[in-house]
Amino acid sequence: MFSSDTNKVQSNLPKPPAAPGRPGVKATTSARPEGSQVGPAAAAGFSVIGNDLTILGEKITIISQNKIQVDGHVHGDVHGKQVVISKDGSVTGKICAEKIDVRGGVT
Repeated sequence: MFSSDTNKVQSNLPKPPAAPGRPGVKATTSARPEGSQVGPAAAAGFSVIGNDLTILGEKITIISQNKIQVDGHVHGDVHGKQVVISKDGSVTGKICAEKIDVRGGVT
């Protein structure tokens, strides 16, 4: 049923194509996405709690070092340099910021 000729059959199979890439470039892995930054350079961005998110819990505090925009719903405290509650967003809790822009609900 089986014979040593099976090696000959396999050697006739086409070889898989080479992996795409640039010659001389090593593939690396990282815990952070490419281009992400940590530290003062990252402070130029802002964080968003999307309209598809609801954050619930006891004694929750969301803290941002910069601007945070709430498009979803937060049941907890929100702290940041600037906090924006969009027209569809809401916060049930305390808001602490240098600048607060409320277009949605705060209770």
